Amino acid sequence: MPASSDFPLVLAGQLSELSDAALAELLEAREVQLSGIRDYFDLAEALLEPASIQHALGRLDRPTLAALAAVAELTAATEADVTTHLEAFGARPTETGARLGEAQRRALLTRSARQYLVPESVATQLREWPGMGLPSLAQLASDQAPAVLAAASDVSSRTTDRLAAEHAFAAVACVAELLWAASHGSFRALARGGISLPDTKRLAAAMRVDAERVAELVRVCERAGLIALTGGRWGATAASAHWLASPSPQRWAVLAAAWVERLPDDVSAMLGARSHAAWGQQIEEFLAWYYPAGGEWMTDRVRVYTRDAELLGITASHVPSTAGIALLTAGPAVASDVIAGEFPAETRQVYLQHDLTVVSTGPLAPDVDARLRGFADVEGHALASSYRVSTPSLYRALAMGETAETLTAFLNEIALTGIPQPLKYVVAEAVARHGLIRVGAIAGELPGGPDGALVDAVGGADGAVAGEPGGALGGGLHGRQSYVRSTDDTMIRTLLVDHSLASLRLTRMGDRLVSNADPGQVLATLSQSRYPVVAENSAGEMITLPHQPAAAVLTSSDVDAISALIERLRFGGSPDAASTSKAWLSRQLDAAIRAKVALTVTVQMPDGAAIEYELEPSSVAGGRLRARDRRADIERTLPVASITAVAPAP
Repeated sequence: MPASSDFPLVLAGQLSELSDAALAELLEAREVQLSGIRDYFDLAEALLEPASIQHALGRLDRPTLAALAAVAELTAATEADVTTHLEAFGARPTETGARLGEAQRRALLTRSARQYLVPESVATQLREWPGMGLPSLAQLASDQAPAVLAAASDVSSRTTDRLAAEHAFAAVACVAELLWAASHGSFRALARGGISLPDTKRLAAAMRVDAERVAELVRVCERAGLIALTGGRWGATAASAHWLASPSPQRWAVLAAAWVERLPDDVSAMLGARSHAAWGQQIEEFLAWYYPAGGEWMTDRVRVYTRDAELLGITASHVPSTAGIALLTAGPAVASDVIAGEFPAETRQVYLQHDLTVVSTGPLAPDVDARLRGFADVEGHALASSYRVSTPSLYRALAMGETAETLTAFLNEIALTGIPQPLKYVVAEAVARHGLIRVGAIAGELPGGPDGALVDAVGGADGAVAGEPGGALGGGLHGRQSYVRSTDDTMIRTLLVDHSLASLRLTRMGDRLVSNADPGQVLATLSQSRYPVVAENSAGEMITLPHQPAAAVLTSSDVDAISALIERLRFGGSPDAASTSKAWLSRQLDAAIRAKVALTVTVQMPDGAAIEYELEPSSVAGGRLRARDRRADIERTLPVASITAVAPAP
């Protein structure tokens, strides 16, 4: 069994033998600062720093800490030794092997044959605990847990379920509004965390909540994979489209399932065992006992999840709802069925009013809501939602492929009392003006246009504009991608002076405007500015472009720093018992010299024979190792180039 002072050297070797998955699990569990780590020795040293050890101890539960402290007190011990030692303090240890295995996976002890060994740095840290106000081994083993949490009253369960359902429905509605907003424009994340103030205000207005709640709802969306951070901006993911098309109970189930899945295993087990009990101060008291070195980390860790449990209606006033209990004990599918009985029924019918508003009698079915948003602006979205139809909103719908026929058919389908005359009039007027402004590509076909040769859509194949022989635009088209035209010259002059279109840098050339922006961007900007705009192909035929939000749908593509480090470690070479790289050999010798530990050094002799020496290295200089030979009690000087392997001395 190696001495505990050999642990840095032993640990470096053991780290190199771990699988990628086990190494990644260790790095994630220990939360190692990855910068500056070049090889396994750097990693071993980082893991054995006092601050890193205390950080790791703070993440261990009481039974695991007791088992680890017992090994430290015994110096070296088997699983049976640890159990016996803890029983001497009045403890009733269970799953001792699993506890020791957890400590080993976190590199807080090592194992040789059947015995466990705690490094001196870990043992020293544990010995200092009483002076830090933390428990000793005796206290870890003998102190009793706080009283069992009080059970929730059956009398109040109905009230709890009603309140929880209100929270859940409100959260689902807010998340839907956040995703609708994100699908039409990403929002900037701050380097220090949080969302930029302008975007926070925009999202708060869309969700109709206080600005302070935006971060909570963003966290809920991110946890469910509905938004992702890319390039410093949050945007909707592909999964958000499916979520928006789902009924409210299924929407809630996705958010609640993500809450459960992201619960740490220990917290999940603890809350699951207390699914019928009130959550609150007693949970924090229990955590303070169960994670004695966890401090604020453990408290804050649980508060995030208990706070989100309130937000999602998993609890109400810190008491689990019936749906919340089903979530923790039976899973999201069962919980979804439970919450469906508490949610208001969805409707497919609305009132179309003379003031061009659309009012629902209850929460709208997702497909009806999505279709209404295509040609009306949301004014209020709750149990009774309201929308307003306007000429600009109809322009937007017509540009996306709606027609007078499709709009009228849909309105007749959802109307409780028919279509009012003012609404018929505004639809007819919008259709009549639709296409007054046309956007096309200066070279090539727009998406959706007919196949054929690429031509200059401003003029002909040679780039000439009708009425301007030889192409009066001259070299002005160089670098231009789009044109804007209209039969109404007043409209053209209006576009030129509209400050909201400044990003397009429109320039007049003949009877048209040109821009260096692509046609899709020009079309989207004009549509957002409420102009009756459509796209056309080179033949002047109106076409419908696929819907493209202002910001493309994003997916997470962040670089995995842990995977990058593992790749770097593997690239540096993994030693084995037969041979080592020169870099690995040099680091082993350096570590042994600093730790003043003995090594078994294998030297290749000129005749090919291999001789092992038990040495206590003192220095390496000029390519030669100076060390004291423990067996012969003499000093030896060996060429480093002849050393083929080193290992801790027995």
